[in-house]
Amino acid sequence: MLVSSAVVPMMRVGFQPVIPRPINERATVRHCLTNFQSVQRQLNQESLAIWCDEGVFALVADINLHETNKFRDHFLCMGSFH
Repeated sequence: MLVSSAVVPMMRVGFQPVIPRPINERATVRHCLTNFQSVQRQLNQESLAIWCDEGVFALVADINLHETNKFRDHFLCMGSFH
């Protein structure tokens, strides 16, 4: 079924601030992950899905593997945005 009559609560959409650093640098990606944790806490969410293009996903996955406990509530997804 493509159409649903389910009542969906209103949601708030937000965007992260622009970080004037190259996204292909590990430090920039880690900074973004830390910002996402802050958003997750502010929204009182148990987990957070993070969608990245392939190049950024590789960095995010590597950071996540090396800091598993710190970013354990992030659900990593690879998408195509370019």
